[in-house]
Amino acid sequence: MVITANSLTCLKVSVFLILLTIHVVGALSSSINNGLVKCLKRERVALLKFKAELTNDNNDGKDCYKWECVLCDNRTNHIVELDLHGMELEGEISPSLLELTNLNYLDLSFNYFHQAIPDSSCFGGLIPHSLGNLSSLQFLDLSDNSVLYKNLDWVSSLQSLEYLDLSFANLQKATTWPQALNKLKEIHLQSCGLSTNLSLHNNMFNGTLIESIGYLSNVEHLDLGSNHLEGQISEAHLLNLSKLQVLDLFFNSNLTLRISSFWNPSFQLSSLMLAHCKLGPHFPKWLQNQQQLESNDSQLNMSHNQIFGVLPNLSSKIHLLIMDLSSNEFNGSLPLLPQDISAMFLSRNKFSGTIANLYCFTYLMSLTYLNLANNKFSGEIPNSVANCGIYSLHLRNNSFTGNFSRSLKNCRDLIILDLGENNFTGRIPSWLGKSMLALGVLSLKSNKLYGALPSSLCHRANLQVLDISENNISGTMPKCFVIVDNLTRSTSDSARIMWKGKMVEYVKALKLLTLIDLSSNNLTGEIPIEVTSLVGLLALNLSRNNLVGTIPRDTGRLQLLNFLDLSKNNPSGRIPPTLSQLSHLGMLNLSFNNFPGRIPWDTHMQTFDASIYMGNPQLCSPPLVLKPCPMEEMPKKPKFTNNGDEVHENNFITRGFYISMALGFTVAFWGVCGTLLLNKWRWIIVLKIF
Repeated sequence: MVITANSLTCLKVSVFLILLTIHVVGALSSSINNGLVKCLKRERVALLKFKAELTNDNNDGKDCYKWECVLCDNRTNHIVELDLHGMELEGEISPSLLELTNLNYLDLSFNYFHQAIPDSSCFGGLIPHSLGNLSSLQFLDLSDNSVLYKNLDWVSSLQSLEYLDLSFANLQKATTWPQALNKLKEIHLQSCGLSTNLSLHNNMFNGTLIESIGYLSNVEHLDLGSNHLEGQISEAHLLNLSKLQVLDLFFNSNLTLRISSFWNPSFQLSSLMLAHCKLGPHFPKWLQNQQQLESNDSQLNMSHNQIFGVLPNLSSKIHLLIMDLSSNEFNGSLPLLPQDISAMFLSRNKFSGTIANLYCFTYLMSLTYLNLANNKFSGEIPNSVANCGIYSLHLRNNSFTGNFSRSLKNCRDLIILDLGENNFTGRIPSWLGKSMLALGVLSLKSNKLYGALPSSLCHRANLQVLDISENNISGTMPKCFVIVDNLTRSTSDSARIMWKGKMVEYVKALKLLTLIDLSSNNLTGEIPIEVTSLVGLLALNLSRNNLVGTIPRDTGRLQLLNFLDLSKNNPSGRIPPTLSQLSHLGMLNLSFNNFPGRIPWDTHMQTFDASIYMGNPQLCSPPLVLKPCPMEEMPKKPKFTNNGDEVHENNFITRGFYISMALGFTVAFWGVCGTLLLNKWRWIIVLKIF
């Protein structure tokens, strides 16, 4: 098998590269035989020790420069090449070989070393563990020796190695060989006894995949995903893989699949993963003949490709549980889909039309996961679906219209509901919070909803993300919001939310996020003090409303708060000093409000610049360096009583206190200094006496 440039798979091909050495040795050995170059004594002795443990050797061994299998460097006299291929040698490989530290070419192929391999050797006896000392070795051929390798970790020690041939070696027990070989440029693994399952997933393999991979007639599971393969794959690469069940080329963004639409493969797949490849430009017709995509893990993933056109009718031709065609260029209406499908990802395409057909929508609501986000669907959602088993529904960024569909009332197991960026109108129904007890993420962002927030959204113990921003919601904020504080709970899905001014997708990590975004509405009244009880809150955005009153003084309790935006409201009162206690606060915006007085200014608050306070004409002090506070905002001068004592708020520090402190200081000072002076005079008197 040959795979060039760091790619890896066991291929049945003829052994043709071995004999590259014939030309190399033939061209260079003449200078050795003419006596122009002789080996160094140390290496000559090492080579003779190596030779002494071999049998069937036709060389006389008097001096290594007379061996046709040895090549020395004509400048340093170091042995740089040793070619013993096809000499029918037997015996043990002596550790003395390791003395050839400048060796860069070693060919031991087509011999019988396996007949005398000691069981104690951790590499099957062929070469000792210190083979890694051959740091200059670039070419190593150990093929056709039928050696059993328990691991190939020693290969990673050969830092200069580029070429390795282990053909006809037994790798059945070598479990870590893909990781050990992933830096090589050329690897030969013909007839290595590898299992029918070749997983080479998530390595750094690059280069092209040659057509001879198609000789792997027994392979059932071929996983080359998450590498850096490039070039093209055609039907010739897959021609003889009649037993193939799983094909995974996932995340090879420079790999192009060019397969004829008339090709009828000999295999029947249960799983096909082609995401993030260059697949297209049309939906592959040969997939419609795959009748076995019906096992428990059956899935089709062709996301993030360049496929365009209309999606064909797949309802009776493919049996799937999961289908991911997201991030392509599909257009047209939604076709009939495969039977028994449970999860469908069609986001980021150009699908259009409605889903108002009752049969179609009933079928869609029977799925457990449906993602139609970022398309061009329009129309209303039907109201008369009785049964709903969906857990996660994503309809974001389409053109759906109408009121909340009453069909959603029956989706009692719904965990994620994302209807953002559409044209839904009307009020948020009161049954929303009552029916969906498991609801963890609710996004109604950027619609045309109006009216007050229903109190039924209160006390939803599983709710982690509430985004109703950019609507026409009015009234006051409910005082009963309790977003989940238990950060150990999470959904198993993803959600897209606005975070620090950017749309961010959180994948299976919602346990790290607790967010309320009610920005860009018409909310009035004060910020309820109850919000400070949400100690698990990470983000709070109430900007662009008509809120009044003061910021609750207990905001310091929100110790995990990272994002706080209260800009463009109408509050009154000072900025509470407790804001400075929020050590995790990374984004703060208090601009365009009516906050008066001094800005709380301590170590953490000094990390924010003046822009977060702009549009507050009554604010003063740093970081507004050009706006010092008036005298009444500066520390006040002390007041005095009729008898001259200073009056302080704690009524403790008076003039008498300062007098007492001064007297105490004087007594203490002279007590210490007087003692020192007395001691000094005492020593003077003593010295005069003597």
